[in-house]
Amino acid sequence: MFGSSQYRRRRLELTCPFCGNEQSEPSLAISSICRACGEHFKMENGVVLPPGGVRVSALSPVEEVNPHEAQLPTRRIVVAGLRG
Repeated sequence: MFGSSQYRRRRLELTCPFCGNEQSEPSLAISSICRACGEHFKMENGVVLPPGGVRVSALSPVEEVNPHEAQLPTRRIVVAGLRG
């Protein structure tokens, strides 16, 4: 059944859920990597599934903190009878 040439040649046009790039994938594929942005996405029955969960980027802006303006913690934690 899956070895027949009918299934091997059938391809689908899919759109990357991250960048919108369109690419052709085999009809039996369950996931792919976008050729434009490199993101991994999953497919089910020829339909691209929306990305789930929170995405974290290492390219977020870094804020500088002035050590003189930073507030120090005002509470102390007592553990096992010791003061810290």
